[in-house]
Amino acid sequence: MSDREDFERRIFSYYPPLQRVREYVEQNLSEPISLREAASAAGLEEKYFSAFFHRKTGVCFRDWLAGRRVDRAIEILTERDDTITNVAASVGFQDLGTFERSFKRLTGLTPRDFKRSVAPQAVAQAAIPNSHPVLQADEPLEPAPAEITTLAAVESLPLYASAARPPVSRVTGLRDLGPLPAGSFLMATPAVARAPAAIPS
Repeated sequence: MSDREDFERRIFSYYPPLQRVREYVEQNLSEPISLREAASAAGLEEKYFSAFFHRKTGVCFRDWLAGRRVDRAIEILTERDDTITNVAASVGFQDLGTFERSFKRLTGLTPRDFKRSVAPQAVAQAAIPNSHPVLQADEPLEPAPAEITTLAAVESLPLYASAARPPVSRVTGLRDLGPLPAGSFLMATPAVARAPAAIPS
């Protein structure tokens, strides 16, 4: 949980009107939510609610609502492949332009750039049939590298989601991922053990 999320959770749980607004927004995130509806959910008069919300949270209600919608859009884009238009509609943005502006203002990336940054590279590779060469019966098997002799030494080979491939370590045979950026998508695939070389008779 980020510092912002922790702060927000504590503030909203401390003030019952804010807690009621948060619950209402979570239940109706895909629908248009007006300031009047939010004030009604909080049990406050509309003008007083707007000032109260800003004073307690430090942001106006509309900006906070846009942030909640962008947070949910990030979750959707990370979890599954969907069109930007569908994602925008599913989190309550009425038009694509507003969604793209809000997303870029809050994340620094356009929705398309973010989607590309979290899409696993393996999806494209898995879609290509026979992408791995098949050994012919008379071809000898290569011996395993000296550094990796067991499957346990490898465990899994991570695939990094960015377009630039990180360098491969000579010791472990794994890509050196370094610290991962927030929101990055890391997918592990099972390692493949090589058969030992044939012993000459």
